[in-house]
Amino acid sequence: MSGAAGGMPQGRRWHDPAARPHLRLTGIVKTFGATRAVDGVSLDIFPGEFFALLGPSGCGKTTLLRMLAGLEAPDAGQILLDGEDLTGIVPHERPVNMMFQSYALFPHMTVWENIAFGLQMERMAKAAVRDRVDEMLTLVHLEPLARRKPEQLSGGQKQRVALARALAKKPKLLLLDEPLGALDRKLREATQFELVNIQESLGLTFVIVTHDQEEAMTVSTRLAVMREGRIAQLGEPHEVYETPNSRYVAEFIGDVNILEGSAEDAAAGTVRLEAGGVARLGDGRGLKAGRVALALRPEKISLRHQDDTVAGANTLDGRVEDIAYLGDMSIYNVRLDGGPLVRVARTNRFREQEPITWEDRVRLGWDGSALVGLDGGQPCRRRAPRGMGWHPVATVRSCGPGRRRAGPSHRRARRRRASRAARPPPAAPCRGASPRARRPDRRQPPERANPRRHAPGHRDRPPASRGHHRPRQGSSCA
Repeated sequence: MSGAAGGMPQGRRWHDPAARPHLRLTGIVKTFGATRAVDGVSLDIFPGEFFALLGPSGCGKTTLLRMLAGLEAPDAGQILLDGEDLTGIVPHERPVNMMFQSYALFPHMTVWENIAFGLQMERMAKAAVRDRVDEMLTLVHLEPLARRKPEQLSGGQKQRVALARALAKKPKLLLLDEPLGALDRKLREATQFELVNIQESLGLTFVIVTHDQEEAMTVSTRLAVMREGRIAQLGEPHEVYETPNSRYVAEFIGDVNILEGSAEDAAAGTVRLEAGGVARLGDGRGLKAGRVALALRPEKISLRHQDDTVAGANTLDGRVEDIAYLGDMSIYNVRLDGGPLVRVARTNRFREQEPITWEDRVRLGWDGSALVGLDGGQPCRRRAPRGMGWHPVATVRSCGPGRRRAGPSHRRARRRRASRAARPPPAAPCRGASPRARRPDRRQPPERANPRRHAPGHRDRPPASRGHHRPRQGSSCA
């Protein structure tokens, strides 16, 4: 079962040292020119697992998926599926199917024919094809739509047709490349649970590639966060979210506040924050002497009106700058007295008589177990959502959205504008010239003209005799 949906029917085999992996990747390397897209990835995926490869664009997750499908060949390393080396096996001979982001349905075929296509290419008996397609239609609840064409289906229905076609051949491994990216939010959320239920009912191993953190945490038993071709952290969804091993992972998975300071007593977990106040972790996990960075999730912060008492450990005072009401919860951006902006997520469980509003003085508090010590590292930069001034990642040393750097297209546009401005103005046309003669001459200049074009006997006339106006005798142009 998924990280969000409950326990797993196969058990947590990755905790068993004696368990045999279903898919094993060892030292996988793939380069494109001078770029190393996948850099020494080693990974074990176990039978019946729903595994997610998660990361930003360009981290190598799709390249890794294409190597599993046989669409790319690794430069180094080994891929084993049930102990069989897949190196050198062409894609259509691998016991692997891939569901593409675009679904790749045949527009001239019906739903039934799309699902049956792979089986017919395998020369399966007609009766067996019919039974298998009917089974897949029942699995994805598309029996009434079997005779429709793809153009007559909704986005969610197309996604289920593509899934049924990928499962029809009973692959040992199913690869999904951003399968829900084209769906709207509500349909995507409903389809995530349908996908998990189908995977559990069949007991197959799924590997999904996505950049959507919520999607990966909903469907996966385990996930790997990738960065620059390597695995930054591997674990179950709650492990990666609650105990990130680096600043990069903490900022990429969900929303987080990064509080920086110096460890006064690393063993006791006491940190003097740059924003003012003291943070106390209790067990000092992840702390080192000197400068430290602490991760604090917005939903783990309590918020109340500030009183006259002195703020103690794990409390900070500030002023509310922005509020976003989302129905089930509200987001508060609080400017601390020490300077940084902190994001607080608060569920709307009750209808308050005196709700916290803009410019209110408030006190923030949290439990010591909510803090996680990080390695510092470079922040994972993400663009702020539209409509609000806060950033998803609020840090003490945060910087606003700087001036946009000019890319190649902007530089070319500037050069074109400058070139047009430097051109001399066009000469005024002769008053006696015909309208045809006033038009700018679009022919090539004489020095660039093809000399063979105007050779004697050529079918075209020379430029001098091609419709140029000859002023009459006595005209002002003579």
